[in-house]
Amino acid sequence: VSDECEDLGDLTWQGWFLFGLLMTAYMGKDIVCGAKMIILSGKSRHGVSQRIRFFVGGSLLGCVSVYIFYASTIYNISIATTNTELIYNAVIILFIMEIDERAFETIDTVNQRWVDEVTKRKRMDEDTISSRGIGEKSDCVLTLEQVEALLEQRTHHLEDRLEQQTRQLKEIKEQLKEREQTQAILKSGCNCATS
Repeated sequence: VSDECEDLGDLTWQGWFLFGLLMTAYMGKDIVCGAKMIILSGKSRHGVSQRIRFFVGGSLLGCVSVYIFYASTIYNISIATTNTELIYNAVIILFIMEIDERAFETIDTVNQRWVDEVTKRKRMDEDTISSRGIGEKSDCVLTLEQVEALLEQRTHHLEDRLEQQTRQLKEIKEQLKEREQTQAILKSGCNCATS
């Protein structure tokens, strides 16, 4: 009987490389978005409450992402004995992480108005449009759908303003017409009185 421990694990550097690649592919976006949110919190063009939200949200997103990466690595060092188990454990962890995003997308699809209200998404989109001039460099990357939605929203806003100004212009024209008629009546009344 031997007192020495025997390592029966078949883990290789290729398994750890695939594990790191998988985790980085899924976690990298959250880490980068967290860092961008922290950077946005330092921009003076945003209000104080929005800057606090950016900082807290970015910090939490970055810290949770790094912690999940760390915990997954420690877990796999302790448990995994083969490359297959290593990848299997990574995929399970990443699947669990995706559940919250899928739940959010489902809620957003079912009741978009409520999500907009809770996340203040519409107001932030309007602030993004109004604070960004033509040709000004953006701090965040917008998808084509987001740009189209922002342009559509801005177009509706401008159409409403144009309609309102057109109504005001018609009212002013009518008032001017009434004044001209009143002045013409007064002039004709003055001419009659003098003759």
